[in-house]
Amino acid sequence: MSSSQPPLPPVLLVGDDAELRDLFAHLIALRGHAVLDADDVEHALQRCREEKVGVVVIENVIQGGTWAGLARRLID
Repeated sequence: MSSSQPPLPPVLLVGDDAELRDLFAHLIALRGHAVLDADDVEHALQRCREEKVGVVVIENVIQGGTWAGLARRLID
């Protein structure tokens, strides 16, 4: 990535499978994005309050809810 381009926004990975999060984190980092992670709904919401996140990738079912429930809470 050229230094004249703005930094890419971080990607937040949400899921309770640490190995899967690590795999995706590695692949996303190769594309130049910073990667944040969270293992449950509340942690994901906290990360979004603390950081300006560009994209959120959510496992289908996560601790504390579902991807749809988390998406609704992020939009609100």
